[in-house]
Amino acid sequence: MAKAPKTPAPDTIKPTTASKPAGKKAPKAAAAPPVAPAAAPAATLAVAGPARADVARRAYELWLAHGGTAHDNWLEAERQLRG
Repeated sequence: MAKAPKTPAPDTIKPTTASKPAGKKAPKAAAAPPVAPAAAPAATLAVAGPARADVARRAYELWLAHGGTAHDNWLEAERQLRG
């Protein structure tokens, strides 16, 4: 009858770790891309002009009164509403 191979006692067993092939280094992780600067606070942003609906209404009123092109009336309406 053949003898069973001798196994070490449980308290003497060392945990194994995944080994790397000898002579090869693990690739370095790519550097993180630079972080974009935070958006400017609302207080420093340009003040919005008149609402689009207000400009459209005023441009239509100008067209009713004087005719002209839609582009010219739009620019005049914006100028008037901005003050």
